[in-house]
Amino acid sequence: MAERVALPTRTYGIRYLIEKIAARAGTALGVSVEANSLQAIKNLVRQSDVISFMPPLTLVNEMTNGLLRAIPLEGSDAKSATIDVVTSRSAELSAAAQSFLQLLLTRLRMQSR
Repeated sequence: MAERVALPTRTYGIRYLIEKIAARAGTALGVSVEANSLQAIKNLVRQSDVISFMPPLTLVNEMTNGLLRAIPLEGSDAKSATIDVVTSRSAELSAAAQSFLQLLLTRLRMQSR
């Protein structure tokens, strides 16, 4: 791969998924930058010729504002990613948290169409 690539550290699930897709495709990723912050990677991509791979929901604001563009990956591995909302078993969700969850579910349904 001739492009310079910025990826999150291996503590991120997206990193595992991208490496799995690259291995299946027989492509070696030339990782130029590794960071533990998706925001730092997005800022770097905006200001340089580096590319990266991220879950679509992490780019909503940047795409809406025309700062970044996303090119969806094809294939079953890319479609297998999931997202979980994590909360305490004993906590009652606040009205704000419930509204956020509803918005998140609506956006996910729109993307899956």
